[in-house]
Amino acid sequence: MAAIGLVTWIILAALVVVLLIFAYGIVRYYTNKYEAQALPTLATTVCLTMTFLCVFIIPLDIFSVSSAVDSEGVPTKTPEEIAAMGQSIRILYYFLYSSLLAFAFCIVPFAYFYYEEDDLDVTVREKMWAAFKYTICFLVVIVVLIVIGVVIKHGKVDGDRIEWLNKLIAEQDQGDTTICFVIGCLTIVGVILWNVYSSMGVAHVPFRFVKAQDEETRYHNEEVNSDLAVSRDQIRGLYANSVMTGRKMTKKDKKRLELLKKQERLLSNRQTRLLRDENGIWNRCGPYLRPLELVIGLFLLGFSLLIFTSLFIATLDRAMNSTCGIKCGYAIVKTSIFNPIDQLFLAMSKAFPLDIIGLGGMCLFICLSTLSAVTWIGVRFLWIKLYTIRRGASMPQALLLAATVMVYIVFVLTFQVVAIAPQYATFGTQVYKDKTGALQSCTLDQTVSGDSLAQGTCVMSQVATFVNRIQGNTQAFGIIFFFSNWVFLALYAIWFTLSVFKDRSFLSRKAGLELDDTDGF
Repeated sequence: MAAIGLVTWIILAALVVVLLIFAYGIVRYYTNKYEAQALPTLATTVCLTMTFLCVFIIPLDIFSVSSAVDSEGVPTKTPEEIAAMGQSIRILYYFLYSSLLAFAFCIVPFAYFYYEEDDLDVTVREKMWAAFKYTICFLVVIVVLIVIGVVIKHGKVDGDRIEWLNKLIAEQDQGDTTICFVIGCLTIVGVILWNVYSSMGVAHVPFRFVKAQDEETRYHNEEVNSDLAVSRDQIRGLYANSVMTGRKMTKKDKKRLELLKKQERLLSNRQTRLLRDENGIWNRCGPYLRPLELVIGLFLLGFSLLIFTSLFIATLDRAMNSTCGIKCGYAIVKTSIFNPIDQLFLAMSKAFPLDIIGLGGMCLFICLSTLSAVTWIGVRFLWIKLYTIRRGASMPQALLLAATVMVYIVFVLTFQVVAIAPQYATFGTQVYKDKTGALQSCTLDQTVSGDSLAQGTCVMSQVATFVNRIQGNTQAFGIIFFFSNWVFLALYAIWFTLSVFKDRSFLSRKAGLELDDTDGF
């Protein structure tokens, strides 16, 4: 681990502290202060911190392989140093992924059920025992996946120019195979969440900055006031009808009255929040900050469209130019179509560390956009809303589940970085000199099992190695990931179109009318 270097460790330590503070701020912002408890708060905070740290380790990985070769294709490190550096990064990945698994299948479930057992008549020991019994079910799931990963046998992938993938598979040990299988299985679950939340967040977040808030706030106030007046008129009408006829309300009228009173309560709570927001410091300073907000929004909008375009081009490239097709999940040895993000990062690398900052910014943008989408539509199982997340009104269980959702989505983000910018995410800025002395871009087939000059110069990033092994070990994973990209692109297009024609918070407004009696979860 010393190969990473003292400076890098200092940077990582500082990053952990910053992310810990940031995650705690998010938890405090959304938690209902009257329901907060130490264990759920701590579990959610650390889980989010580890999630964000997994996002930032990807740029570190790309930087480590880029720094192994200079711009003229000359190695700057010895093979031993490169191997030690790669081993250090791999261990760091495994530690972070293992930590996320521990949170998703042990710590978060325990904290969730511990809080569920909260009662004045229940002792701490009883709550811990009850939480432990429920947590065992989650531990059984992960143990079963590990056993299957150990037992399952992986064969070679058939296809042209696919020797590099078979060599990657052959070089891994049993531990690598098991970890790849477990992460692959969990990533399949994450793909569903990715397509639902991330497509919405990446498409809609820029419009939260681009579109003005003044008219929107006024429209929301008028809409809520109108709906509240209608609900109260209907309630008065039911009472008046009962008094005038001298009869008791029927069961149907009582049920309708109950629903109308609940709707009135929800609308009154929303009206209070809108008035609070309207008189808040952000709205008072809004007109002065509007130019900055618009600039940020346009920048994020361009970034969002760039991600969409690059993913579309990369997926199309795989569909058209894969030499092994569906047998290997449409893997390709090199990009054949111009990829804007790939080329942008390569151009930014000339002004180091802009490319690393750009990659980190892209990962953070996707991660925070996804988290925003979770707060808009809540935590759901299929179409059933389990929890709604609102500022200062969220129950601890909701934030624990939201953190678990982010764990699964970060697994998918690892794959998507390689899908969005395949060349840069695999080799960074590395080039090598061929037999004629000309500079060539590193490719998978030449690096792993082809040109001896490329093999001696180019080094694959650990994230690309990890992703290719998962898809190579179990071809079904690669096929699912490939077709899920098309689903993501289609959903992104839908959400983007809605965001263009709707106001900037149509999602959160719709969710706001679904709050429960406590104006929280």
